[in-house]
Amino acid sequence: MDSPFRAARTALILIILSVLGAQGLLGQETRVQGQGRDPVTSPADSQIVQRRSPNGAMVRSLLVPGWGQWYNGKRWKAALAFGAEVGLAANAVVQNQYLQRAEDPVTREYHLSNRNTSNWFLAVVVLLSMLDAYVDAHFSDFDESPELANWPPPAPEGSARCGFGGVRVSLSLSF
Repeated sequence: MDSPFRAARTALILIILSVLGAQGLLGQETRVQGQGRDPVTSPADSQIVQRRSPNGAMVRSLLVPGWGQWYNGKRWKAALAFGAEVGLAANAVVQNQYLQRAEDPVTREYHLSNRNTSNWFLAVVVLLSMLDAYVDAHFSDFDESPELANWPPPAPEGSARCGFGGVRVSLSLSF
């Protein structure tokens, strides 16, 4: 009786994945060369960045724990998300089994509370994992090089430089 349900569940997951992939919801990677770089200070082909699809990362993170983080190249985050989601799901299953075997009302209430708490934490971890994958994909083409060749901007000739770019702050109080 278990194998027909398992086969149906596997078929349903494969159908959902194929539909999402066909509609482009899982997203495609694009390569960007030299975006956001000054062509004078660095050649255009010096940096090749892979832009990730935020929606694709979010859907991946929803379908399989840690897949969205893995897609974004964040291997440690993927392992952490996978461990947290699988651990909380396993704890919920174990607490539910204890709940089914418990005969004392106090013990039943204890295991019911623990199972529900695990389920709530699992829901929060899944949502945070999806949000993390979405935001990481948005910043996938962000230039995080330590070279700040164009900062601070050059000051106009004849002007004194104070701090970054000659910004002055004035504070006055009137009574």
